[in-house]
Amino acid sequence: SAVPAVPAAPASPAAPADRYRNGLEAFRSGDLDRAATIWEPLLFDDHRDEFTLLLMTACQPETIREAQRAFASRELYLVGKKVNGRNCFRVALETFASREAAARALAALPADYRSAGAAVRPISDVLAR
Repeated sequence: SAVPAVPAAPASPAAPADRYRNGLEAFRSGDLDRAATIWEPLLFDDHRDEFTLLLMTACQPETIREAQRAFASRELYLVGKKVNGRNCFRVALETFASREAAARALAALPADYRSAGAAVRPISDVLAR
């Protein structure tokens, strides 16, 4: 008997994990603007109704790299933000389906990030200019 044909899945531009990895490659190469350009639409398309931990708004690349080293095993996102005319970045850690899940992750962050103002934020707010 013939095996029924399985319809092919529609081609997607790139799976979220691939889009994240593309941004991470740009980030690791030092191209923070390109990383943000890749990650902002990913956050908007796939996570806009979720929450994140906003670690900081940073204008110095070294400050952002320190956060990346501190959280190397976790998903870090950059979102462009103008501060007094300078190109800076909001640095967000991971995405969470609920405010409660994000709050639990915030409680587990190193104390220096919590005392510096890391906070649970809706992703839609982080993306807002």
